[in-house]
Amino acid sequence: MKSQNTIMGVLVFGLSSIYSAYLLNGDVNDGTFLVSYWCIAALFAGVHTIQKDQFNSHNGSGSLYYQLTSPRQFATVKSIYNGLFLAILFLFQWGMLLFYFGTSWTSINNMTTMFFAIFLIGMAMGTSLSFVNGIAQKTNQPGGITAILSFAVLIPVLYAAVALMKKEALADQGQQAQWGWLLIVMMNLLPFGLSNLLYPYLWRD
Repeated sequence: MKSQNTIMGVLVFGLSSIYSAYLLNGDVNDGTFLVSYWCIAALFAGVHTIQKDQFNSHNGSGSLYYQLTSPRQFATVKSIYNGLFLAILFLFQWGMLLFYFGTSWTSINNMTTMFFAIFLIGMAMGTSLSFVNGIAQKTNQPGGITAILSFAVLIPVLYAAVALMKKEALADQGQQAQWGWLLIVMMNLLPFGLSNLLYPYLWRD
């Protein structure tokens, strides 16, 4: 029941963020503004999701999971679950953005590539925040540590997200856009690899 409430809360947050932009800006057709707003809404949705997960872990469920399975298995499943959840949420938010603001402001050449970019952004953010959350749970102040570490790991994810969305949604061919794919792939692989490397040592007790 708590898990269902968490999912519904995050979905409502994702929908209300895009709807609020529509109410505040009406029929705005500035693609750069809308892409930037989508990235900000995605960021807050991702952080909100991890905060809910951290709350559940702090209440004891996280420790039970670590006792039932190996740290590497738990890190893998947790990263994939959070990544997939955020990827679906981001696709939902993007759909709502197109629903409210139309498609006249976009220059999408390949819808499949566009969806794949959003999917990778969600996976990167979910994997990175899961990695940070796992480290923070072994400290005395998990909330503060999560906030500090999240700032560091989310900077490259946001940079890559903005670059990718400008390239795929607005047909921007600048140098920043060219690095977006490489960076987003790295931010999927690096936190995932570090999680599997460090979790056995962090949670061996």
